[in-house]
Amino acid sequence: MATPSEKLAESLEILKTLQDANGAAAIKAATISRTHRERLIANGFLQEVMKGSYISTKPGEKPGR
Repeated sequence: MATPSEKLAESLEILKTLQDANGAAAIKAATISRTHRERLIANGFLQEVMKGSYISTKPGEKPGR
């Protein structure tokens, strides 16, 4: 069974792949699975900017910056 750190690392790899492939700052909800999206949001790596659209963020960054 994978540890929480390994699961987060897997989600971060998927985020990196999406960023490299799309070349865009915004990530649509349909392009990433719910599990990975929720894991990245919970750990501060994704932030919803509009319903169904997300941007990558630094963990611990204040909203609006």
